[in-house]
Amino acid sequence: RKGKKAFCEPGNAAFCPPINWVEALLPRQGEFVVTRKEENGGNLCYSQLEALTKDFASEVLHPGDLKPSLAACLNNVMSSVREEIKASKDLKQAEKKLAQYIKKSQKKK
Repeated sequence: RKGKKAFCEPGNAAFCPPINWVEALLPRQGEFVVTRKEENGGNLCYSQLEALTKDFASEVLHPGDLKPSLAACLNNVMSSVREEIKASKDLKQAEKKLAQYIKKSQKKK
């Protein structure tokens, strides 16, 4: 949701936080795919940040296409992190301790 509201002025590649996010994700993912309708030119696939920046600066790539693709990529990366967190025994123990602490602190009041 918040990615949709990120500052992303068309053609302004010098200051574009979504491009900074892609820069951080690109080495991990290997490629960044921008899904677009055929009438808007079809999907774009980037393996180099320079190509994405050039297309954004020349307005071949629109913020309305960049931001939803970035959100999908972030969700994909975060899904594996979420699964690991849910499976963590240490986290489950910490949650139990926190719940006990909250329960005790509420009784003292």
